[in-house]
Amino acid sequence: MPQQNHIIRVIFDIWFESDVPGEALLGDAIKKFDLPNVQNLPLLSTIPEFIRKNDPNFKYQPIYELSKEGADIKILIGTYSIGLTVAKYESWEESIKPYIQKINELLHHISFIKKPIRMGLKYINFFDDENIFETRNIEIKINETPKRSELITIKIDDKETSPKTGIAIRNHQQIKIDNQDKSGSIAEIVAYEENFELTNISDIAESLHNKIKQLYGEIAQC
Repeated sequence: MPQQNHIIRVIFDIWFESDVPGEALLGDAIKKFDLPNVQNLPLLSTIPEFIRKNDPNFKYQPIYELSKEGADIKILIGTYSIGLTVAKYESWEESIKPYIQKINELLHHISFIKKPIRMGLKYINFFDDENIFETRNIEIKINETPKRSELITIKIDDKETSPKTGIAIRNHQQIKIDNQDKSGSIAEIVAYEENFELTNISDIAESLHNKIKQLYGEIAQC
């Protein structure tokens, strides 16, 4: 990604199967990342474990958030997942890669993870004061008539490629950034792998990043 970017959040996570709840990672993760503040995520932490475990909508979602005042990084831990989220993105090398390496090191010392299920990376991009269907390399037509000014949401899932990808684009969106109301377009780009080994987490994460970088370039062209 270029240094001047539209990224407002990056999310990375790994889902796994285990006989031991992922909460067992909490202590080690606090030490590894030096993030002493532990917060229950209010929605999922109130749902009983037996429901979360058997509902695919909840099973791999985070329950705890580890943070520290002044730090941009937050670590997310669920019963069957570990991940991170970063709101202030400078570059892959500075903002994301070092923390994925720490997750890699952490999981290499864990014996209770039976099987990795999914590794995913998501970039959320915000195009301030832009209708992305008018300003970027995206064109929507119905009966050869271009659609630009309407409220538009498109979603594209590609499960045939490796890594698999998903794109969701919405114009005319209202969001708040640094306590300021903004209007513009949002483009969420996801890349993920479902068959991998825990021994090559960093390499796979790099490939996910490169795929997202490619898709971002295709979308963001003027």
